[in-house]
Amino acid sequence: MGMKKFPPLLPVVALVSTAAAQPPAPPPLPGTRTLARGGLVVEVMDPAAPGRYHTGARFSPVANVLRARLGGREFLFAPAEHDPLRDNGGLAMEFDLQTPGGPPGFAEAAIGGCYLKIGVGTLRKRAENYEFHTPQELVEPARTAVEWGDGRAVFRQVCAPVNGYACALTAEVLVGGARVEVRCVLENTGGKPFGTEHYAHNYFLFDGAPVGPGCRLKFPFEFEAGGLGGGAARDGREIIFTAVPAAAVNLRIAPPAGAPNRVAVSHALTGQRVLCRVSRPASRVAVHATARYLCPEQFVRITLAPGEKAEWTRSYDFSTGDSPCREGRGERKKQNRGNPADQ
Repeated sequence: MGMKKFPPLLPVVALVSTAAAQPPAPPPLPGTRTLARGGLVVEVMDPAAPGRYHTGARFSPVANVLRARLGGREFLFAPAEHDPLRDNGGLAMEFDLQTPGGPPGFAEAAIGGCYLKIGVGTLRKRAENYEFHTPQELVEPARTAVEWGDGRAVFRQVCAPVNGYACALTAEVLVGGARVEVRCVLENTGGKPFGTEHYAHNYFLFDGAPVGPGCRLKFPFEFEAGGLGGGAARDGREIIFTAVPAAAVNLRIAPPAGAPNRVAVSHALTGQRVLCRVSRPASRVAVHATARYLCPEQFVRITLAPGEKAEWTRSYDFSTGDSPCREGRGERKKQNRGNPADQ
């Protein structure tokens, strides 16, 4: 991606004193709008901006929160220098990363035919198998409009019909206190039923400190993890990092049926943490990590008949405390009162 090199990990004392000084915020990323309320400042990609952050056909331009800053502390990875066709950052939304059969209409389309990529638009089929990492040809982008407000943005997107498949997507981004909420509604507006899988590629980076010792992900359930190694290990209900990953780490976690769709991500050396919750049960959970970012990915499966709608909420509670995430009963009750969608 042409990223700048990260400085070595700093002693805890130095990190705390830097946070107390609250260094000036970096200049806004090009093509973004700023939402701020209650001390939390976020930058959201404007789909209409000519130089928007991501222009490829993989991630949706809807509700793409690129930066989150609380108390002078940064939580997300979205470097200014990147490849806009391939790279993304922040809380990037995507449908059908690895859905069996591909996105709606992909399996039945002939090579050279078209299919629906929810959140993006009409794409052309170029191979028998859908591969998310291969650049896709965008034939017709979805029509996306945004209503910008104070601490709030509402995205409304319509995907044109493709061989009987069509949809409308609404996502409301709300900023308040130390929380970002993304409230989504997906409607099947076509004549055929479809199934899809949604997730957010959450690129977390705590004040630029490399992923490594001190980083952990805590789940509210017992699990087995595939892909451990390379600096990642399991410790009870947690994934911990014992070393800076020399190569990409990709973990697969199968949550029990009906388990809370929640993961707490923290870095002990910076004292920062994020509690990520989704109001629908997880179909699966993945963790992608490099030295530059730590990405928990909570997938939800959605099946819609023509005319049906599905609603769900993703929420992120940010903290600049100097201790790892704690999920005691009192904290959970307090958080649930603040977001009825997660109860």
